[in-house]
Amino acid sequence: MPKLKTNKAGTKKEDTRTKQLYLIAIPATGKSYVGQGYKPKQRYSSHKLAKNKFGRDLCKHEHTFKIFNKEYTPDDANIGEQKYIKKYNTLEPNGYNKNSGGNVNIPCDETRKKQSKSHTKYLAGLSDGAKKEWCDTLSIAQLKRYANMSEAEWAAMRERSKRGQAGMSEETAAVRGAKISAAKTKWFAGMSDEELRDFERKIRTGLAGRSEEAKQLHRANTSDAIKLWNANMPDDARAVSNAKRIKSMKGQKKTAKHVKNARDAMVLGKARALANKRQLPILRSARLTIDNHCQSLVGAVSPTRIQWLKLSIKTARWVFRQHYKQLSNMEKKKFDAEYPPAKLFTKKQVEKNRAAKIASKQKGIKRTPEQIEVNRQAQLRWRRKVQAA
Repeated sequence: MPKLKTNKAGTKKEDTRTKQLYLIAIPATGKSYVGQGYKPKQRYSSHKLAKNKFGRDLCKHEHTFKIFNKEYTPDDANIGEQKYIKKYNTLEPNGYNKNSGGNVNIPCDETRKKQSKSHTKYLAGLSDGAKKEWCDTLSIAQLKRYANMSEAEWAAMRERSKRGQAGMSEETAAVRGAKISAAKTKWFAGMSDEELRDFERKIRTGLAGRSEEAKQLHRANTSDAIKLWNANMPDDARAVSNAKRIKSMKGQKKTAKHVKNARDAMVLGKARALANKRQLPILRSARLTIDNHCQSLVGAVSPTRIQWLKLSIKTARWVFRQHYKQLSNMEKKKFDAEYPPAKLFTKKQVEKNRAAKIASKQKGIKRTPEQIEVNRQAQLRWRRKVQAA
């Protein structure tokens, strides 16, 4: 008997959806499984997650998944499933089907009523704290799902919503629209002017419906982009931008906090631009010093030179950290792209190279003229690099 749906009026309407049959075969075990479903691919995924022998075998061995093209009504799908189970001999112990198929365990209307009554009784017995915890958990999960949705997923959800409304009668759609409008009016009426402005701002900036982590990440990225844009803006362009901002703000109701934030942002932008001009040469010089001394440390043999190189690297790294942490995330990315750090040797590799150099000196092996020339050219390149920085 096909599954019947009940609408709001209480009348039952026949389910018009169609089912498909599918076959899963595992050659390693020589067994197969025949099933049916409205969405066979989802059923296939649920089989792989099952904690039974069939699910374990699916994860262990290679298998094939085949969907039969023909579509069936629920009654015909039951008959077809029974035929395919006999045809492919998938009933236990020869296969993974535990019964002859055909949804033999469909509950009757009386059983469904008992299940519904039991579930309602269970919900009524929950305490207010348990209900609130349940609702909060669902709300948090929903917000996280919305925050991670792409534009394509949002568009698909809107389209599904439109399709759902398209199937309503005019009377049902009017009643539903009136309920939604009344709920919105009641909700907005309970907000103060400041809360309403904050809500409109969240909708405008795309923060509404996001989790706290997503909001913080969005704010940080936006703030970094604005700071970098202000820092790299020429003085004449900054003057034009400020004039436009002041002109657009005329006639608007501005609070003292709003005016203070605008002034602080302008001062911070100018200070950031000036600080970057001073910091970048220091950062470039410190990074070049670190890279060069780390490479020199590999071939160093004299204990005095090794100690001096380590102290110099430690000092340069401290200077670099102090200035680097003052940059925003966007400025750090830009600096790292222009001046990437050199590939440093590991401590084990440094010790190995140093031991090899000491061993060669003990054997009396001298450097060839070619090696001397290569080292001299490397020193010249380093000097030019430092002078350019």
